[in-house]
Amino acid sequence: MAKPIYPGLKHITFEEASLLARVCREDGDDTKQTEELLTCIDDCLGIQKKAATSDDHRTTIGALEKRIMQADILRKT
Repeated sequence: MAKPIYPGLKHITFEEASLLARVCREDGDDTKQTEELLTCIDDCLGIQKKAATSDDHRTTIGALEKRIMQADILRKT
């Protein structure tokens, strides 16, 4: 039986989203940051899933990098 997908996402299960939210909360992230991270991860999983094995890996990596930079989830320490 398939695990239920978290509402609003396409690839992340409810269990995975709950675990990530707990970790983010422990790290001091607010709800908006957590939602942005979940959405970004879900989008990146979709990009990887759509990438054909015959595709140039640089194209896929470029698409992933673009999505991550768009999310602005990388923090400056």
